[in-house]
Amino acid sequence: MRRTLNYLWIGTRWASACAYACTLWSVWLVLVCLLGVQTYIASQHELEVPSFLLRSLEERLAASGVRATFGRTSFDPTGRVLIENARLYLPAFVEPIISARSIYVRLDPWALASGQFEPRELRLSGARLAIPAMLSPSGLAEEILRDLDTTLVPHEQSLELAQLSGRVAGISLIARGAVHLPPRDPTRADSLPIAEFLVRNYPAISRQLVAVSSQLTALDQPTLQLELAPSESRIAIARVTLFARGLKLTIPQPVQAHGLHIVTKIPLFGDAPVTARLDLTADSLALPFGAHALQVHALVQGTLRPSRLQFLPRELDVSADSLSAAGFSARSVV
Repeated sequence: MRRTLNYLWIGTRWASACAYACTLWSVWLVLVCLLGVQTYIASQHELEVPSFLLRSLEERLAASGVRATFGRTSFDPTGRVLIENARLYLPAFVEPIISARSIYVRLDPWALASGQFEPRELRLSGARLAIPAMLSPSGLAEEILRDLDTTLVPHEQSLELAQLSGRVAGISLIARGAVHLPPRDPTRADSLPIAEFLVRNYPAISRQLVAVSSQLTALDQPTLQLELAPSESRIAIARVTLFARGLKLTIPQPVQAHGLHIVTKIPLFGDAPVTARLDLTADSLALPFGAHALQVHALVQGTLRPSRLQFLPRELDVSADSLSAAGFSARSVV
């Protein structure tokens, strides 16, 4: 009996040792395979995007009312999806509204594991925005925004602009902040928030860009900066800062300014008039009848139509270090 127990003990130890060795070698084999896969990925500049991921993206865009065409698509070594030569179309327009040299998309890994396209971050590089012919004042399609580089981060009720830079009609534009995202359309549960925002607001965005470009033509080397705060009623409230080397007006009276700096706060969208205040400073002003002013500071109260950028002044407070006209001069003028 004791001998039988000894044999049984020896057999159990041998079986345990075999199981341990088999498990150990299996773990090492898996680790070696994972190392090989990681080494392969690290050695590649790009990997092919799975077909199910492209189908999911196209379906989400279609649910948002957007049609897209892509050039090359790939994974980069950081795990983002790279889309090259992308073009976005809206159903109402024949021409593409947005074209981009490249788009990087950082995806939600949990959604990706289930075959869903859920972007956590979107980066556009070398993008251009066009105004279709039916929205353009000239009746022709126009490229209104170019050299656009931006990083967009969607949240539950807002779209964050981590950074945005570009040129509006040749004028430098810098923006950051966030805009409000209305609740999703329940009939479009699979829509993408960014694409749905674009579909809803593209005509208003086009009108704003056209208005901005027409208002800034009188400025010399202007730079426009926007800081956006979300607003449920107006999409966003923009703190606008404008720098320009000079300004030249001929109507209603000839005026020239140098070293211009304007700050104001206006709603980004909406047609309803709002009260606005412009805080303006200029190094010098050349006024009608040969008058000149230096170090001018003006606070202008008035009514603004945001969609057209039309401003009707009602009250003006002006101060200047010096004012001269017709052989007379004065200092500390208010």
